[in-house]
Amino acid sequence: MSTIKVMKSFAQPLVDNSNANVDTIVSIKNLVKRRSAGNEVFELHVPKFSIQRGTFVAIVGESGCGKSTLLDMLGLVLKPTSANVFHFKGDAGEGLVDVMDIWRSANERELARLRREHIGYVLQTGGLLPFLTIKKNAQLVSRLKGLRHTDEKINRLAQQLGIAKKNNQYGNHDTNKQSQQDNGISIDIMEKKPAKVSGGQRQRAAILRALASQPDVIIADEPTAAVDKRRAVQIVSIFKQLALSENASVVMVTHDTELVGKTAENNSAIADVTYKFKLEYPAENVTKSICYAVGENNG
Repeated sequence: MSTIKVMKSFAQPLVDNSNANVDTIVSIKNLVKRRSAGNEVFELHVPKFSIQRGTFVAIVGESGCGKSTLLDMLGLVLKPTSANVFHFKGDAGEGLVDVMDIWRSANERELARLRREHIGYVLQTGGLLPFLTIKKNAQLVSRLKGLRHTDEKINRLAQQLGIAKKNNQYGNHDTNKQSQQDNGISIDIMEKKPAKVSGGQRQRAAILRALASQPDVIIADEPTAAVDKRRAVQIVSIFKQLALSENASVVMVTHDTELVGKTAENNSAIADVTYKFKLEYPAENVTKSICYAVGENNG
């Protein structure tokens, strides 16, 4: 079995930050993913991409541009065709891991470990197990990771997400009924199963499950696609607030630029960094999608 390379230094991050101690979790340079179906070829090119700890990264694009493909590679479930650099760093106790070396050695166990210990997921449909209550869904991943004393944390996060009432066990009872009605959420859904709650509540519950597992990076694929714009803004805003308070980074795919940018509904931009895509057609049957950070020179 090939030995996994653990790097001693960070690759140069994409985002220029005057703080020399910026913690880069993911660093990518010149990554390519090539797919073909019949005579049609699709190539995703990612010249530079990075995730800094405690930031909210948006990946924005229309259907077919490669944003979900990129997300799958960041989630370590899809192998890149090639990459000059693909480094991943979890907590402070773990060195910088060469992801491409793991893929080349076909070390599925190490990929699974990295996903389990460092990455949380919020899927478009929530991805909650239908036979478990919201509370047990949130507890499941934490227990699989062997985390202790998580019930109090789960309850606190659920209260902040507006899906659990405050009680005498972990805080004062919340009697602000008007506030609850204004948010359009029930006071407690923790003992309900996913089918018994609204789409917006399921997404909040999915965010709760991701946060409860204490990941370094949370990957979210169109997490607000099933809710209206007002609730989408609420969900994404609280998602960012709670993730950053837990020292986690968020990478969110969306087709809605306004949702993560500065609008009348958002006093300030949700995303710290936004990546978009430029499509090129170098041949009749070839589509080339180039991922770039908004503000950089993309030609």
